[in-house]
This record gives sequence, C-alpha cells and structure tokens, in this order.
Amino acid sequence: MKKIVLIIAFILICLQGKAQQEYDTIIYYPPAVLNCPMWMDSVNLNNPTDPSAYYQMFYHYSEMRRTCNGNLPLIPSVEYVIGASDTIYIRNRAFAQPYHLDSTVLVIGLAAKVYGHKALMGGYNYFRLMDSSKTEIAYVQIPSSIPDPSYLQIQQRKYYFNNQVMLKDFYIAADVGNGYEACNYEFDHTCSFTDTSCLKIDKGCYEDEYPYLLKLHATQWTRFDQDTVYNYYRKMHIGFFPIILVPRPDTSSLVNEIDIDNTCNVFPNPAKDRLKVISQFKVKDIEIYNISGTKVKTIEINSYEKFVDISDLKAGTYIIKLHTPRGIATKKILVE
Repeated sequence: MKKIVLIIAFILICLQGKAQQEYDTIIYYPPAVLNCPMWMDSVNLNNPTDPSAYYQMFYHYSEMRRTCNGNLPLIPSVEYVIGASDTIYIRNRAFAQPYHLDSTVLVIGLAAKVYGHKALMGGYNYFRLMDSSKTEIAYVQIPSSIPDPSYLQIQQRKYYFNNQVMLKDFYIAADVGNGYEACNYEFDHTCSFTDTSCLKIDKGCYEDEYPYLLKLHATQWTRFDQDTVYNYYRKMHIGFFPIILVPRPDTSSLVNEIDIDNTCNVFPNPAKDRLKVISQFKVKDIEIYNISGTKVKTIEINSYEKFVDISDLKAGTYIIKLHTPRGIATKKILVE
C-alpha cells in the first residue's frame, strides 16, 4: 500500500513539474527576411523604382510590362492580389508561405499585417496552417475588416489557430474561402527582382522555397516561379510569421542556434527621423548611445515591433541596445 501511495505521489510531483514548465512565446522571423523592410514599412509608397511599395496592387507589374516590351499579359496597373476585384484577371484564391525549421516546434498562431475588407454578407476568410503535404491542420478566421487609417499605420496583429500543432516543415496560407466575391485583401511581403530586363531591381529576401498560390477553383498549388504572372515575383517572402512556443530553459535546438543579435533588427540604416524596431522576442526598451559611449536616449517599446522617433538625434553613428527576455541585442546605425 505504501508503495502505491509513493508511486502516486511521485507521479503527481512529475505532473506538477511539467505543469510548471515555462515557455517563451516568440514570433519567428527567418534570418533571411529579418533585415528586410516590407511594403507596409516603405516610407515612399509612390516610388516607381521600388516594388516593395505597390506589389499588392500590381503597380510594378504594369511597369515591368512596359520595360519588357509588352511580353507579359495585360492586366490593370492597380489590382488587389487576392479577392473580388481580382476575379477577372489573375483569379487568386490563396497564397502560402513555406517554413522549414531546424527542429520541431509548437505552432500556435501567426503574426501578419493584413489590409482590406469583405462585405458583411460575404463568406469567411482564413489563415490556414498546413503540413508538408499542404493538408490543413489548423485555421483562424480573418476579421471582416481591418480599419487601419493608412498603409504606414497598419499594425502587425496576432492570429491564434484553433489547434496547437508540433511541426518542423509547414505552410501558412491566407485563403478567401467561400467569400471570394465579397472581399479584397493585401498582405505584407518583401520581393526581389533580379531579371536585368525588368526594372533592374534587386530588393528583398526569400526563404528556402518560393511561395505558392492557389487559383480560383483549382485543386493544385502553384509555385511562384511556375506561374505566368508570379514568375516575375518569385523571389519573395510573404509576411505570415509563425507564433511558436519554446520551452525554458533552452532545450530547443531552434533557440540554442539563434544568436540574440540575429533575433532583432532596426531599420532603415542609414536613418533620418524614425526607426523600425522588430524582434522575435518582445523588446522591453531600447537604449541609444553615441559613438563615445554616452547614453543619449531611452525609448520604451514593450512590443515585438514598433516605430520610434529619432528626429531629435544629431547626424552621426549610434549604438542601439535592445533589451529582450533572452538578453541584449546590439545594433549600429547611422543617422543622417
């Protein structure tokens, strides 16, 4: 009897220990895109030589068509990438961004910037979590409208899946579902153009594998470089970033392999009036030091990303220390 009681007590202690396991909730930005501003971070949205600003409405597709002497299909210069106004032209139903991590992690949601709307009587729109075979294993509904007043003020929001799943290779997709005729949406991204005949632009990053798209009524996903239109946008990373739980202490090889300086970034660099702070771990605050080592400014952040005002800084080189739960990351910037 005593042995049984001891065994039960031992099991309860073990369960209590597991219940007390603490986790870090992080937004995972691939190193390949951590240093890349996205179109919703662009300062000059009307720059005709910068595809990061107007990809979402195919502004630069029109520019490429002119530059490439009309060898591309004709579509309007301004169109949403997904939704009702797109039905006549490219007929996209969904986009998917692949992820290939170094170890299995618990995926609980995603962080993304979304801009758009749908009719009140329209169907639903989703973010979907898919396994390596592109089979849906979790989802979350996108709100009916995103009321940000302007592109530069669009906030990155968190969307939590209905299931928490352990994964290593997976896709995060945005899908208009059965509300295709009643919605328009745009998504954050970076893109690169390396075709010397088209704009001669090389901007942005991509991670391991090209994004995918799904046409209306299609059953097969198409990789960007295999599509007639999206071939010209193939070097791109769509800004659907997984939210993952990482146990403490650092038992996950994923976190062990992450250098704290590689989990944070500040841009643009050089900068003028403001900086964007972005991090996989929540940043408590930043300290700014001049080149002589004197602290000139402390700014409270308490977020994974935030714009900060530096208009009061004189031109010169500065060191920025970002305080996170996992340590201090250090960055050097030039203020013009």
